Amino acid sequence: MKKPKGFGIIGFRDLNGIRPICYGKRKNNHGTDYMFSSESVALDALGFSDTVDINPGKILPIFLLHIYIEKKNFFNHIII
Repeated sequence: MKKPKGFGIIGFRDLNGIRPICYGKRKNNHGTDYMFSSESVALDALGFSDTVDINPGKILPIFLLHIYIEKKNFFNHIII
């Protein structure tokens, strides 16, 4: 997970799906909170709902004002 300055947060999962990651959201007085976690139990315990697993090789950026729905396979663009 990475937080780009001034944009929000980005969650991503490795190509083989070895490390799990999911996200959830919850409403508050100012809008919606988003959270990434390796365990959905952590999201449930903190009151997050609509828990969704991120598929292997996918990226999910969440900007300050809204979630970017299209999940892209960004690992194809990395040159090692």
